[in-house]
Amino acid sequence: MKITYKFVNGETKEIEVDEILGKEINNIQRNQESKSRAYRRRNLSLDYAINEQGIQYTDENNDPVKQIFDNSELKIDLKCLAEGMNLLTADQRDLVRRVFFNGEEQKTIANELGISKQAINDRLKKIYKKLLKNF
Repeated sequence: MKITYKFVNGETKEIEVDEILGKEINNIQRNQESKSRAYRRRNLSLDYAINEQGIQYTDENNDPVKQIFDNSELKIDLKCLAEGMNLLTADQRDLVRRVFFNGEEQKTIANELGISKQAINDRLKKIYKKLLKNF
């Protein structure tokens, strides 16, 4: 049986081997390729995904709730802002202050509170709905 052997320098050669050894080498190669695919699937780097696979990812900071509050067309005067903040609980006011006024990352706040980033995002959506309902 002939197998193709690839050297480190890129050179390839066909080598004649025993039938049993050839089957074992082929099994090892298939197993390595399978593990390699599984590794790439589970640990795909962002650079590899963008450059090699052409996958488009949105920016982690591209938070829809933050976009609504950061929208330059949204004009809120200070009196209106104060009234809105008074509608919120103390925890909600603290979260709004930290995210939108102090510029802290949701991930950092979530880690500090011992909850997920998604929980912070859900809380911000709830705050936005509450404010929207009352204005």
